[in-house]
Amino acid sequence: MHKKLNASWISTLVNIVTLIAFVLTLILATSVRFSHVGKVCSGDFNTDPNTNLSYLTASGAFLKVYLYTVYGFCGAVLLSPCLLLALAYCLVDF
Repeated sequence: MHKKLNASWISTLVNIVTLIAFVLTLILATSVRFSHVGKVCSGDFNTDPNTNLSYLTASGAFLKVYLYTVYGFCGAVLLSPCLLLALAYCLVDF
């Protein structure tokens, strides 16, 4: 006797797989972009603006801003309960 698959269970499984894929992609993008090779490819060490054609400066800048934004949002989400508790503690009269 097989149970029928519930749509809620499938949705939860898809959400977990998507979250794992996002975290792995974030780790991979961070390790590649901020490695020495990633810095060279994005032109972080370029001192001559005339040789800008051989570097991926726009892609490197976009990835850097994207990663900083994602990590900033993750930090804000993780810190928000602490900040709310601190605010609630300050507003309560003892």
